Amino acid sequence: MYASMLGTYLPQAAYRHGMRFAVALPPEAASHPELEAASARFRREMKTAALGMALALIPLYALYDWIAFQSLYFVAWLLAFVLLLVRPFRRAFRTTLALKRREGWSAPTARPGKPEEEDEWWANGFTYHNPHDSAVFVAKRVGIGMTVNSASRGGKWFLGVTLGLAAAVLGLACALLLVSELVSPKLELAEKQVRIDYPLHSASFDLGEVAELSLTDEIPRGAKLSGEATGKVLRGSFRLRELGKAQLFVYRDRPPYIRFRLDGRYVYYNEEDPARTRELYERLQGSR
Repeated sequence: MYASMLGTYLPQAAYRHGMRFAVALPPEAASHPELEAASARFRREMKTAALGMALALIPLYALYDWIAFQSLYFVAWLLAFVLLLVRPFRRAFRTTLALKRREGWSAPTARPGKPEEEDEWWANGFTYHNPHDSAVFVAKRVGIGMTVNSASRGGKWFLGVTLGLAAAVLGLACALLLVSELVSPKLELAEKQVRIDYPLHSASFDLGEVAELSLTDEIPRGAKLSGEATGKVLRGSFRLRELGKAQLFVYRDRPPYIRFRLDGRYVYYNEEDPARTRELYERLQGSR
């Protein structure tokens, strides 16, 4: 996305396909001094914004062990990235459109049959907002493909549903990530019934079902089927080498791990404090 945005916007500083900054211009206007100055300022601002956003990615790596906060930071970074890179273009667009009107330039538009004054509805180049046009989808002036006319009735419905669904999915994903970061699995033992509670995954079985209970310092390598696998925790359903199906509720690099061997699956569990894991293991052994 980073390269895509820069690759889409930076070329708009040059006169291409009869347009500059999404404003239709005649060829004789291409080398106007004020347009050249606007282009130079646009390039400087874009390069500054791109460098700033690249530096803003550094905290993303510092949050590697906290995937929820890392993901939230990345979402915020993406929003800031789009808003920051759009600003220089909008400024250059307004300057170019004002100059075109002042000089009285006339040029064919990108869409045959549409008035030249259509320029003003393309403030971002790739977004179109024209209440006088009933079309829902139109060809972009910047980039390739189609965009939505956000002022048409159909466009409003399309954007409303699309953005609403995206916001709902993103909100749910962020909520689940926060839960996973702030809530830890908890093992409870009551009347020989073992229950591991966790909002996203859980496990429940009777101690009598446990074929083998052991304390181990290693977990075989494997693949995640569902759940979380970060640099800090492993939680969810996995398929482990030589063992097969397993449920993991563990802090990585915090051995030992309590291992339950059940019929057709394994369950691994530990506390963040190794001493508490050992105490829990002794309690489980004494209850068998």
